[in-house]
Amino acid sequence: MKKLKIRILTFLLSGFIVLVIILAYNTLRLKARQFPFDKEPPVKKSAVLAFSSNELAQKLSELIKIKTISSRSELSKDDKQAFVRFHRLLAEMFPQLHKTLETKVINQYSLLYTWKGSDPALKPLLLMAHLDVVPVEYEQGQKKIWRYPPFAGKIDKGFVWGRGALDDKSALLCMMAAVESLLGSGYQPRRSIILAIAHDEEVGGVQGAKKIVEELRKNGIQPQVILDEWSPVIAAGLLGIKNPVALIGVAEKGYMTLRLTATDQSGHSSKPKKETAIVQLARATTAIESNPLPVVYQAPTKQMLETLAPHAPMKLRMAIANIWLFRSPVMGVLAGKPESNALIRTTLVTTVVKAGIQENVIPYRASSLVNIRLLPGQSSESVIKHVKKIIANKRIKLETKGPVYEASTVSSMVSNNYLRIAKSIRQSFPKAVIAPSLMIGATDSRHYQVLNAPVYRFRPFKLKLTDTYGIHGVNEKISVSSLAQGARFYMQLIGNFDK
Repeated sequence: MKKLKIRILTFLLSGFIVLVIILAYNTLRLKARQFPFDKEPPVKKSAVLAFSSNELAQKLSELIKIKTISSRSELSKDDKQAFVRFHRLLAEMFPQLHKTLETKVINQYSLLYTWKGSDPALKPLLLMAHLDVVPVEYEQGQKKIWRYPPFAGKIDKGFVWGRGALDDKSALLCMMAAVESLLGSGYQPRRSIILAIAHDEEVGGVQGAKKIVEELRKNGIQPQVILDEWSPVIAAGLLGIKNPVALIGVAEKGYMTLRLTATDQSGHSSKPKKETAIVQLARATTAIESNPLPVVYQAPTKQMLETLAPHAPMKLRMAIANIWLFRSPVMGVLAGKPESNALIRTTLVTTVVKAGIQENVIPYRASSLVNIRLLPGQSSESVIKHVKKIIANKRIKLETKGPVYEASTVSSMVSNNYLRIAKSIRQSFPKAVIAPSLMIGATDSRHYQVLNAPVYRFRPFKLKLTDTYGIHGVNEKISVSSLAQGARFYMQLIGNFDK
């Protein structure tokens, strides 16, 4: 019996030692997945940025002052005038660009610029931005939280403050500053450069980006690659990584909204039924929140974690290197935070609830809106089936509200297109760790899928993670110094796609 116990202990100890060796081997084998150009010397600058950071800050300040607030309904006279003034201001700020590039106004308020290359056989590089912004509840109680009025374009303490400073007037500014600088140096691209500037990205892009795409298709234009907005370079702290982290969005989640409607007999509140329309709806929304769709560990998130892990603390590095063993706890940690949970599952959340007209009247109808962000590979049809199953109430009517956008395709993470973007990031942000990622929001790039060109998403500014909270929030701001860096990124990008 004693010998048997010794054998069992010896076996368990041997197994433990083997497991430790395997874990250590996999952890050490997970090396930094950066790029072959890491050790290349910096590219010689063919052109110098024609604007200082302070000059760019002044220009951004002026752009912020124009309230280009998009709307799903018909624009008011003042709103229309704001977009026209914005167009004029761009022409004043970048005269050579507007003189040289072919310029088209699309559907009154969007802009399409084409800088024709010397080699018509090369497909164009298409750069996207949008000039519209979301509204601000400044007059309804938020005055005290905004450091400066949101449309004052205040420059203070090394930052430009205001709505659009990050989303997305800064990218538009830097893009144009890059082209203006290249033009001033006499640069002639081999590959045509297209700047697609939409006016209604914040409300779905149907009147802006969609119309731009129709114009491009009408002229038979298929880009080599498309670059839109997404994550900035996070200065430090992401996943415990000390270096800045630059995420390139290689895919985008889909977008859909469901309307749930419960109806029942109305009546006097003194004689309530057990299950009114409100109760039925409440049970349905609770069921949706309590039964999330399962976790899916997909390629963009998998590649992101495997690329970042070698630069992360040892605990995370070991877990990702041995995901076959630690998959459950890793997914549990990711699911525990809203930002990372959105990377690994299709999310459903109730955002609007409407019911009742008076406190002593039982309402006939109660309705809610459930906003859904679809993972690549999961269809809107399958999610609707999931919702119907967990609600299990035929009295509740389900219907889609507005257009349904399936998740985008996943652009290559090893192609020359991806590598050129990564190289441009490395040249502009030398210390950044670069990784592919999944974009959890929605952008105008969903309208560009029909062009059959790879789409990538990146915002060329280094920010603290807390600075990103200003996007659609309060005290939106961008550092003055980052503007010149952003403009140089676009100059590098155009040069790298010309080679």
